Amino acid sequence: MIGTAGIPAVSVLGLVKKYPLVRGYRELAMHPFRRRFITALDGVDLEAGPGRCFCLLGPNWAGKTTLIKVLATLVLPDGGSVRVGGFDVERDARKVKETIGLAVADERSFYWRLTGRQNLGFFAALNAIPAVEARRRIDRILALAGLEDEADLRFNSYSTGKRQMLAFARALLTDARVLLVDEPTRSLDPGAARRIRTFIRGELVTRQGRTVLWATHNLAEAAEVADDIAIIDRGRIRVSGRTEDLTEKEELLNAYHRRTAKAEELIKNGAHYILVDLAHSPYVSSAGFRVAVVSAFDGARKRKQEFGVRSDFFQSMRLSFNFRFYYVA
Repeated sequence: MIGTAGIPAVSVLGLVKKYPLVRGYRELAMHPFRRRFITALDGVDLEAGPGRCFCLLGPNWAGKTTLIKVLATLVLPDGGSVRVGGFDVERDARKVKETIGLAVADERSFYWRLTGRQNLGFFAALNAIPAVEARRRIDRILALAGLEDEADLRFNSYSTGKRQMLAFARALLTDARVLLVDEPTRSLDPGAARRIRTFIRGELVTRQGRTVLWATHNLAEAAEVADDIAIIDRGRIRVSGRTEDLTEKEELLNAYHRRTAKAEELIKNGAHYILVDLAHSPYVSSAGFRVAVVSAFDGARKRKQEFGVRSDFFQSMRLSFNFRFYYVA
C-alpha cells in the first residue's frame, strides 16, 4: 500500500530514455546501418511522497510527457529504476497499472457519439470492474467531478473543460492512488482552468490524500498547486525541492527563466526572423517558441552554433524556409 513503511508514491532513479531519429531516404541509402538517437530523459532522479502534489515544471520538449509515459508503463525505460507505489514499471507493470490513473490534455480516446456515462461504463468494462460496482463508482465519480447534469449528454457536446473533467473521472474509475496528469489546463479558459486546479488540489490531494504528479510549463500554476516542484530541462532535473523553499529563495524563478535573456537577444538581433507562435506563458522561453526563417541561412546557422539552438528540422532547412527552433539552450 502506498505510503506504508515510508514507501514513496513515485521513485525514479537514473532514468534514461532514448528515441531513434527518423531518417530520410538519402541517409537510409547512404548509411543503412547507422542509427542515431535523441535522448529524451538523461539520468532523471525524483521522488514524490504519498498524498502530495508534485509538479514537473519545464518548457516544451523538456521530457515531461516522456516521463509521464514511462510512469504509466506506456513506454519502457532504457536505463535506471522506476517504481510507482513500490512496484517496478517493467517487472510489475500490471500492479503499476492498478495503482495509477492517467489524465492528459487533448484527450482523444473517448467515443464522441456515446454519453459521458456510457464512456465511463465502457472503460470500466475494460478494467474488468463488475457491472454493479461500475455503476456505483460512475455515479459517485460523476457527482465528484460535477458532471451529473451532463452525464447523459453525448461527449461531442461537451466543452473542453467538461471533457477534461471526464478524463479525470475515468482516471478515478480504478480508485487509483497515484494520478499522472499531463498539462490538464492547456487550452482551457481561466475559469475552467481554475476549476481543474481546485478539483485536483482541494479534492484529490487534500481531501482524499491521493498523490498527483502534474506536468506543466506554467510557473504560476505550479507555484499555486504544488507541494513539491522539479524543473526539468533537456531531459535532466535541474532544480527540485519544496515549493515554499524554492519560491522564498527565488531559485525556482531564476532556474526556470535564466535562459530568457538569450532567447530575447536571438529575436532582437535576428532581423530576419519572425516570431510565429508564443505559448501560454508570458515569458518568451518558458514554453518554447517557434520561429519562421524568411532569409539569411548563414545567419541562422551562426546563431545555432552560438546559442545552441535545438532543431530536428535544421538539416532539412535548405528545402524549406519554415522550420522550428524549439528551445534556446
